Amino acid sequence: MSKEAILKDVILGSQPTKRFVTTDELTGMMLYLVSDLGASANGASFSIDGGWTAQ
Repeated sequence: MSKEAILKDVILGSQPTKRFVTTDELTGMMLYLVSDLGASANGASFSIDGGWTAQ
């Protein structure tokens, strides 16, 4: 099985969005959390996993 086939069929096959989370998506959440807009977001857990935990 090729590396590409493993990536597509095994890893992303069970991922709801069928793609990896991007660094831009991670950065967006981090910027929100350190900004004034995220000041009240404390003691919370934010999953940035493309829907993996929602299955």
